[in-house]
Amino acid sequence: MKSIFLYALLVGVPVLAVLGVLRVGQRLRSPIFVAGTWNVERSPKTGAASTCGESRILCDRTVLTISQSGSHLLLTLDDENRITLAGEIRNTTITATTVRLVSNESLDPQGRSNGSIQLHATVERESGSERLLGALTFYDCPTPAVTSFSAKRRAAETTQVP
Repeated sequence: MKSIFLYALLVGVPVLAVLGVLRVGQRLRSPIFVAGTWNVERSPKTGAASTCGESRILCDRTVLTISQSGSHLLLTLDDENRITLAGEIRNTTITATTVRLVSNESLDPQGRSNGSIQLHATVERESGSERLLGALTFYDCPTPAVTSFSAKRRAAETTQVP
């Protein structure tokens, strides 16, 4: 009788624990996949481009490279300034802020430094193609400058083996 009780305890408890973990895990959903290379285009707007912020970062051929680990993102604007932002994705919304390189920068109450850039974008999926629609806010200007952009995912590059 003692061996049956011991067997039930040593086998039954782990089996119940695994079943409980599986039950809880049914509700978990992975974030959508946004990693890759995106071609960025400034949204058309009236008037000349501002010299503060947007004109120096969003040139005609800006590329946004996104690395993803779960919901955490590392975004790099591959233009002449090579700006890196860290952020996350929740549902279809991406939020990211420039990575602080200098530890003695002064921060405002929202945790932004004077030279920081914030990205806020939404992933749109329509008929098999994905686009990012969003805005970049530049805090290095006398007043925060906001520029809208759209980005389209680059087609996967294939390499041919001879």
